[in-house]
Formats: sequence, structure tokens, C-alpha cells
Amino acid sequence: LIEKIPALRETVGDRAILRALHFLGENERVEKQKNALQSKDVDAFLQLALASGNSSFKYLQNVYTTKKVDEQGLSLALALAAEVLGSCNKSAWRVHGGGFAGTIQAFVPFDILENFVEGMDNVLGKGACHVIDELLGGPSGHTPVAELPLVGLGQDGFLGEFQPVPLGQLQDD
Repeated sequence: LIEKIPALRETVGDRAILRALHFLGENERVEKQKNALQSKDVDAFLQLALASGNSSFKYLQNVYTTKKVDEQGLSLALALAAEVLGSCNKSAWRVHGGGFAGTIQAFVPFDILENFVEGMDNVLGKGACHVIDELLGGPSGHTPVAELPLVGLGQDGFLGEFQPVPLGQLQDD
């Protein structure tokens, strides 16, 4: 793809190229994330989740719409998550789902979970931040990998449906 960019810029434009770069990289990241979960390598999984989120923001560009650039609740939520969790090794945050609808996911250590939820709700509105599941460990019945609950954060309290998959159900395909 890289060597074809000059010609592609003339025919499809820069945004289409950036989105293609995201999809190519994301296919590789998904396989690596699956392998990290299967081998219970939490650090690798979280780093890949961060990389995926950064790619979504920069290349896929699905965090805000160009129709309403003054409304960037997801960008703000991601920035706040980065401020709160950025110095924490065992955490990650990213846009979740198709974007634009207003949902991020964050993997937040239990010891700062209450402060994280309270801080996000204070800025984005009461009820914007929900602890969805202890996907990577805890009392939810999933195979423990780490002490990190999954937090869904949505504008106006909107959360898309999220069905966590226990590690034992991961398929090779």
C-alpha cells in the first residue's frame, strides 16, 4: 500500500488511505490480541488495545464527525481517560464499536476504579460511566487474567451492547 499512496491520493484521497492503513494494521493487532489473551499476557493485550485505539482515532477517524466538530465528547472522554490512566501500567482505553455513537471502553485497575468512574461522571454527566464486567478477572465467572474491570463510557449515558467472551470460548478462526 505504501508505495501506491502517491497514485491513490489522486484517486481516493488521503482519508481513504488512512482508513486502509488502519484496517491493515488492525487485522494484525486482532490476531496478536487474541494470542495475548490466550496466553494470559495482560501487558501485551493492553498495549495492543491502546495501539488499536490510537489507530482508530488517527487513521480510521471514527471518534468524531466532521459535521459537528464542536461536539467531540468521545475525544474528550479519551483525553480524560489518558490523563487519569496514562501513568498506570495496567490500563487501556479506546473507542469501542463503530464510533460516532459515543462509547469508549477502558480497562481500569480496581484500586482506582471508583475515582475513575466518579471523575468521568463529574465531567461527562452522572451515569455516563458504567462498570460493565470484570472481563479480565474478578467475580464475573470469566477466566482470570488480571484485576481489571471493563468500563464503558458513553455520552448521554448511551452504551452499545457488549457481550464479553470468556477466554475459553475464543476460537482459532
